[in-house]
Amino acid sequence: MSREAGGAAASSDSATEPQRHQEDGNQGVASGRTPLERTADAAEELYRLRDTFFPRDPAEKAAALRARADDALAVLDSLPPEQRKTPQQRAVYEFLRGKIFNVFPDYHKEAEDHLSKADKDETMKCNPDLYYNCATADKYLENYERALRGFEAAALKDPGLGADTEVQKIISLLDKLDSVMKGQLRFKRLASSVSSLSEVNIKSSHKKATIGILSEGLNKTVAVLGKVVLSIRHDNVAPMYYLTCDLDQSYFILSVYGLRNEAIKEGDRVALLDPFYRILDISWKEQVRNFKLFIFFSKDFIFDPYLGSANVCCQKGRTIE
Repeated sequence: MSREAGGAAASSDSATEPQRHQEDGNQGVASGRTPLERTADAAEELYRLRDTFFPRDPAEKAAALRARADDALAVLDSLPPEQRKTPQQRAVYEFLRGKIFNVFPDYHKEAEDHLSKADKDETMKCNPDLYYNCATADKYLENYERALRGFEAAALKDPGLGADTEVQKIISLLDKLDSVMKGQLRFKRLASSVSSLSEVNIKSSHKKATIGILSEGLNKTVAVLGKVVLSIRHDNVAPMYYLTCDLDQSYFILSVYGLRNEAIKEGDRVALLDPFYRILDISWKEQVRNFKLFIFFSKDFIFDPYLGSANVCCQKGRTIE
């Protein structure tokens, strides 16, 4: 994230968060819990740190996450080989390893590899907790179809887990994204001054681009200039979603991790550097949804007021309820 974007910083209370997390971790070691149990606790603390710690310097958050992840992996790796032999032990081990890697804001293939191994393990067929936990990790990876399958399987095996509620949350989110993308035309007037994007100087070697020329995956050395048209409210802490249009007034869903909710506002202009582009094709219960989804992380973009003059005109404060 640019130093400017780090201005959406947290209070002094959040700046002390890593210390509190370290103290929590020490208590876990002292309790005599097994390495798998301690790693599970450490993984939960990692995600809490990611979602609640917003220091003024974004590098501080990255360093804190890396340190805590390294500690958690060290505990997991201390598990003796003989305690990784049963199918359930292997599945839990793979799941925890994948979950730890998945805490970082950039796409991490190793995270998906470990989660996929856990998902395919035969133990999953008789363990609703593992179904639920893997589905939760898939949700954060935005692998929504696989997350839906996992939550549904968990709900069938143990209704008390509340996995059916998670299914409804994902379906509700997908319905909102689908509705927003299908209703693009009514937002055309909100993007009427998108021409001001051409005046933006990002002071970077990146070449300006529109989404029409991008390929799926990571697009290095290019920058997509966009205007945030609509904030899409949903039930999860992360990611945050925005309907955004580029210089050609082509619309896409912007997915953002690692920032406070109020950091980006409707009407803001954003410079999306090295964009990671995905097209989500999701089929569930005879419904097919297709989205142009850009996953942008806090280190990869700059937004108003750091792009020059005041925000271009836009109706503020509209959200999808």
